Amino acid sequence: MNTDRTMYVGPGVSVNVVATLTKKVGYTDAGRATDLAVHASLEKTSRNSPAKEMRRRLFCSPVDPMPGTSEVIPEEWNNMKRAYVWLVATATVLMFAVSPVAAATSQGLLWGVAKTNQFNFTFDAVNVDEDISLHEGIYMNVTDTPPSIPNVVTDWAQVPVVDIDVMWTNGTTIGLYGVLFLGLALFGGHLAVPIGNWTLMTEVVQTSALWNHSTTFTTNSAYWGMALAYTPVGQRITIEASYLKSDGFLAEYTWHITNATSSTETLNLKIIREGLPNDLIVMLQDNILLIGIGVGVVVILGAVVCMKRK
Repeated sequence: MNTDRTMYVGPGVSVNVVATLTKKVGYTDAGRATDLAVHASLEKTSRNSPAKEMRRRLFCSPVDPMPGTSEVIPEEWNNMKRAYVWLVATATVLMFAVSPVAAATSQGLLWGVAKTNQFNFTFDAVNVDEDISLHEGIYMNVTDTPPSIPNVVTDWAQVPVVDIDVMWTNGTTIGLYGVLFLGLALFGGHLAVPIGNWTLMTEVVQTSALWNHSTTFTTNSAYWGMALAYTPVGQRITIEASYLKSDGFLAEYTWHITNATSSTETLNLKIIREGLPNDLIVMLQDNILLIGIGVGVVVILGAVVCMKRK
């Protein structure tokens, strides 16, 4: 380092001062010596400043004492700095780790479910002919990230299928009982459907392979559903399925088979999701306009009666 030249590098600090520090303190790095020189100048000009101790701690590492002293930064201060760094790093990781909400397509479709989502159901089945009665619990688990939805969907075959496992609550597969879900094929065959544009879904599902034009829609503010009733020889079969509009996952799935002559029920299957919206709340939501009109009429009639009494 050239010690003959004098050059301003900070408040009251010259290269000569830097050179002196280099010799006395033992630093061979000119940049480090410059930092210490600047620090020494700041200490000199603001000895009574409340920030003096903070600057001292920030400029010196745990193993580098202040120039001219043998004091080492206390370990608790290092712990505080490590904790601060850890908090910043954790916050950064969490910011990028949060699963982003998938953007809707140009038609407004998006998934309401995500990988690892689990939905619990009650499974009730009564078969009079076979003398079978079941009351079990099952759960359905989304095992993979839902596939991307095409930007424009015009046919049901374009709607991706979400990977879902169906298990008994004890963790075993439902096995051959899975055939009972074949009735969903009449309504497109999905356990989860995209949300965001139920008008479009109503149009597109009618292009599914096994669609029957006798199918009716049972849609309200909370559910998007379908029902089909048909009468093969000697029987009347009614199949219904509904999906919760908030997440697009199956909410209810039922089979009813009755004897066409005696109307005796021979099969009753109900697979109903737990934690569904209260029926009364759904009814109020569906009829909020009528309820508002009714309340308005009552208020008007009350006002008229009061005016007549005056």
